[in-house]
Amino acid sequence: MNVAIAVLAAGCSSRAAGQNKLLACPNGQPLVALAAQRALASSGRPVMVVVGHMEAEIRKALAEIDAMVVQNPAYQTGIASSIQAAVALLPLECDGLMIHLADMPMVTQDHRRRLLDTFNESGGKSVVRATAVGLTGNPVILPRSLFSELSIGFQF
Repeated sequence: MNVAIAVLAAGCSSRAAGQNKLLACPNGQPLVALAAQRALASSGRPVMVVVGHMEAEIRKALAEIDAMVVQNPAYQTGIASSIQAAVALLPLECDGLMIHLADMPMVTQDHRRRLLDTFNESGGKSVVRATAVGLTGNPVILPRSLFSELSIGFQF
């Protein structure tokens, strides 16, 4: 199965007290760059980073990262538009799309691998979500069968 990864980095960081948390450098590297590098270390391809708010600064932080940068001109409308921006550029051979939030540095390679393995075991037909302490969350893998429904109403 071929699963693309969309690292969502277009949001306004509205809960981060006026700073863009994706540009914070907790380990000497911007959080958005760390998320993109970790996505690239997995087997998912292509890896896309969806940008919007502070686009120039985010692109600069990604300058040394070999991921596709996707602009979301409608980023202020919410996360759905970032997913739609990624879906609009997916190659035909993609069986699924992993939605990965850029501000989740604790998601490990093992987490991504387990999600991808579970998706593969379903034959690419199931939505696969991460869970922690009984709660569902992100990342999530969406199968190709849902791509057309995700695109309704948005033009990029």
